[in-house]
Amino acid sequence: MKYGLIGERLGHSFSKEIHALLGDYEYELCEIEKENLDGFMKRRDFLGINVTIPYKVAVIPYLDWIHDPAREIGSVNTVVQHEGKLYGYNTDYFGMKALIDYAGIDVKGKKAAILGSGGTSKTAHVVLKSLGAREIIKVSRNGKGEAVTYEELYERHGDVEIIVNTTPVGMYPNLFGCPVDLAKFDKLSGVIDAVYNPISTALVQSARELGALAEGGLYMLVAQAAMASELFLDENGNTHPVVIQKAYEEIKRKKENVVLIGMPASGKTTVGKILAEKLDRRFVDTDELITEKIGMEIKDYFALYGEEKFRDAESEIIASLAGENSLVIATGGGAILRKENVSALKYNGKLYFIDRPLDKLVPTESRPLSSDRASIEARYRERYPLYCDCCDKRIDADCEAEAVAEKIQEKKMKIYVLNGPNLNMLGIREPDKYGNQCYGELVSMISSHCRGLGIEVECYQSNHEGSLVDKIHEAYFEGADGIVINPGAYTHTSIALLDAVKAVNIPTVEVHISDLSKREDFRQISYIRSACVKTITGHGLQGYIEAIDFLSEDKND
Repeated sequence: MKYGLIGERLGHSFSKEIHALLGDYEYELCEIEKENLDGFMKRRDFLGINVTIPYKVAVIPYLDWIHDPAREIGSVNTVVQHEGKLYGYNTDYFGMKALIDYAGIDVKGKKAAILGSGGTSKTAHVVLKSLGAREIIKVSRNGKGEAVTYEELYERHGDVEIIVNTTPVGMYPNLFGCPVDLAKFDKLSGVIDAVYNPISTALVQSARELGALAEGGLYMLVAQAAMASELFLDENGNTHPVVIQKAYEEIKRKKENVVLIGMPASGKTTVGKILAEKLDRRFVDTDELITEKIGMEIKDYFALYGEEKFRDAESEIIASLAGENSLVIATGGGAILRKENVSALKYNGKLYFIDRPLDKLVPTESRPLSSDRASIEARYRERYPLYCDCCDKRIDADCEAEAVAEKIQEKKMKIYVLNGPNLNMLGIREPDKYGNQCYGELVSMISSHCRGLGIEVECYQSNHEGSLVDKIHEAYFEGADGIVINPGAYTHTSIALLDAVKAVNIPTVEVHISDLSKREDFRQISYIRSACVKTITGHGLQGYIEAIDFLSEDKND
């Protein structure tokens, strides 16, 4: 084995797929029984390994050198062999720090609680301390050592603001557990769950319902893998936020279920089968599974046992699918009537509301609660707000099923093109350096090029630094996929623009019309460059087109 992951049970690990996104090297999953660990480590028959439960502490005696953060934490999750010696690191430290940053949670000056007492708990403690937490409470079931029990947490620490879960509660296959009652913490502002499978745990969902910022452990898993890959290959680059974000989005897209909700006769089954074929995924219809379970048609079961019994059977089927990945799931029209169903579908799924107009919904006798026009209209009025409230995305379904499926798949790329001071004077300002075309012609050229690529673009120019910072922030909140920026003279002076680009973590290309390398000494300085993925200088207005093409190709790779 060159590179891989060792642990006792690895059946549901995402690591192999994540490393495949990060580099071109062999990566294997290697399950090792406890009695065989000694022989494996002594043979040293690997170049680099990741280490997971239960061996993060057990591998330490075999190491020749340990990185200081790993020594402080007391556990190692990455081992690299170099010239016959084993070097130990804890990339979970980097991963958790990256996750907290990604979640937008401000730890400084806050009171935090860490749930659990294992190796990840120690990692969380070191990270929270480094981020300036005012007070850190350790919580465990038995309250040994410096830890408090959960009862003591509720009684004495109701003012906790940040909670980090490092226990396996809520982890596959025991999805429905939640380690703590978040409603008992009035000042709660952020929750981190180290559990990555399911993608959105009960704890994360509960925190978001209470209005707190919350993220599960998948981003942490990707970030720590990115750091491990750099250590494996002795190369820099994979820990760049853009690389991590890209790998995270890709693994999440692959693992996340596509869940279709909506009224009876809205076309969920037809659309679902089309999507499953396009995405090469397994298709599941919950009504079909219910029919198999109850051994009769749904309308007959309704007649014999009533709606409540049917809903119980429906909830059992949905719960059985909650831990699955990479499915296309069509649900019954009333599946969203129970909160626990919505929660179960969201553990690993993104919910799409197939919003077909009422006049296109055709009553059928096979649907007990919408078998005639009056019934279907009543159900529509009753359920429409619920569909809108629980869906992640509403899909206008006033079209053929194929077009609905395309809308679900479609994500139109959006790019912001930002220009700084004096760029509005193009065509007037020093035409020997900047050309004769005016700013309006530049905007027209960019807009035309983006239309051809199917890219949504917004062009903006300002002579004011703060306005440009605001626009960079807007790009984040509008979900932009990339930024092209010519900061003008602010290139050489603005730390604020640098900080803004670093804050939003959107792939950004720096563009300059003239060749700065051939101009005055002061123009050789670019504050923003360190936060950009590419710089294009001296290519005239065509540089903007090259920047857009670069972002487009990177997004589609």
